[in-house]
Amino acid sequence: MMSWWKGLDRRERWLVSLAATLTGLVIIWQFVVVPATAAHQEARAELAEADTNLARLQEAYMRKRAKGVSLASNVAGNQLTGDAFKTAVTNAASEKGLSISRLQGGSGATVGLVFEQADPRFIFFWLEDVETRLNGTVTRLVIEQAGGGRVRASIDVSPGGN
Repeated sequence: MMSWWKGLDRRERWLVSLAATLTGLVIIWQFVVVPATAAHQEARAELAEADTNLARLQEAYMRKRAKGVSLASNVAGNQLTGDAFKTAVTNAASEKGLSISRLQGGSGATVGLVFEQADPRFIFFWLEDVETRLNGTVTRLVIEQAGGGRVRASIDVSPGGN
């Protein structure tokens, strides 16, 4: 390779160097700059969408809270027990945009729920709803970081303010 390079005259070396430099720049542009720019634009779009969704959910939550709308308002005294309490708790979680990973109990006893990859704000909105609207009591709460601003929450709630 070295003998080939030395066999080229000055002008040919300059042209080969220019071609190698341009090839390197095209490779860097195509495989580094373009993907990085696209990923950055995609992240900005996802952030804007998430911000819009959060604002919409918070607005809906505040509207419902201001109106005093509740699923359990038709039940006398909000004294739910057993399966009715379990159903109301799971419906309240769905209203807040929470996805239940595991659900246990509920027949007159404590209801255990596990949320994987949940937004902690929605967990606390939901807990407030369970305590104020459904007259439930949190008997156990374990929250662990799950990365990306998300948490894993394991929560036990009891009906009737017990």
